[in-house]
Amino acid sequence: MTTPSRSRLLTALRHVSTTWIFFVFPMIGLPFAHDSPVHNTFETSNIPQVINSRSMGYMSLKTNGNTGTERVTPRSVVLLAAMIIVVLVIPAVLGRSSTAEEFDRSPIDELNIANPEIIFLGNSLLYSRIDPEYISQITGHKSISLAIDGTGPGVWYLQLRNIVGAITNKPDTVFIFFHDDLITRQISFTGNKDPGLIGRLTNPDRPLERSVRTTDQNFAKWFTEKLAVIYPVSGYAFRQNFINFTGARVVGMDPEEIQLEVDQLSALANKREQAAIIQQPKFHGTFESKLRNSYLPVLIQTAMEIDVDLVLIRTAARPNHDGSPNEPDDLAKYSSELGDYLTSQDIKYMDLTGNLGIDAAMYYDGYHLKHRFRSYYTELFAEWLIANEVTGP
Repeated sequence: MTTPSRSRLLTALRHVSTTWIFFVFPMIGLPFAHDSPVHNTFETSNIPQVINSRSMGYMSLKTNGNTGTERVTPRSVVLLAAMIIVVLVIPAVLGRSSTAEEFDRSPIDELNIANPEIIFLGNSLLYSRIDPEYISQITGHKSISLAIDGTGPGVWYLQLRNIVGAITNKPDTVFIFFHDDLITRQISFTGNKDPGLIGRLTNPDRPLERSVRTTDQNFAKWFTEKLAVIYPVSGYAFRQNFINFTGARVVGMDPEEIQLEVDQLSALANKREQAAIIQQPKFHGTFESKLRNSYLPVLIQTAMEIDVDLVLIRTAARPNHDGSPNEPDDLAKYSSELGDYLTSQDIKYMDLTGNLGIDAAMYYDGYHLKHRFRSYYTELFAEWLIANEVTGP
């Protein structure tokens, strides 16, 4: 049986072995195209200047002071088709297909060793707000964050079901951080598309009752996904692994060293000045209309099955300049109805809109806090935990 690490190594080697085709083949074909500027460069002593007038299938060239108009020939069309085949078809034929990744059990092993009492699930909004090690120091409860950048409820469901649910000693409390109405986004939405991540979180021994694959895609999203399969480097910027100590152990580095590097990188990224246009809260429909086709019911059901206390935390969007909450009436009503539903399900809920003393200057965009305020937010949140006895004795 192929191990997950070996599977990833083979996939990476296959990617490297075909990437050179993208760069080499077009360069081989260009000099031999009779009408191409590159061909003319080899035949003349002066470099031709291509004038951008391509109407009616003609192209104007200025070479040695003489301007001439040449019609696009069948040979040029054939060359263009050949380039498309070389760039898109051949890499796919040679192995650039989507490879399903196996379930990764290493986070379970690491969590069994860490034995946390609190686990945080969420995306980059969670990471910009909560320092789990600092939470552990303040509250005395061992805390771990499984934040994954760009994810949504579908991924959190897999984490809760297949990772947290597989721990020998379950945590007392699982917190899920979300913004706006993300917790009831439609089943087809899981966050940024990453089939590899979903594969690593899907336990084949426990078939899912509902799929976490996205289904509603426009052509642009479909093409981007297929391009990332053929040339994975195009999607690397959107792929993130677990933001926790597991990654540090995998690469053989001390977790504190990894954390220092991440902090320095985040500090550099957060030097961006406040943009003139700020992201605004998002509303996708009433709570009642979105609940049934969301992951919220199965998240609650799973938490009950594995016997952990589930707490939902709705983070605040960047406040208005006068300090008032940036909360449309529709979202305020949504939050109220969400709170009523969660109360009926015996699930704790905290809407932090207008709470915790966070002002607009602490944000670097519409949702994320500047890195230097992460510890401050963590302290405020820890105080709230202690005051509300959320984590028990």
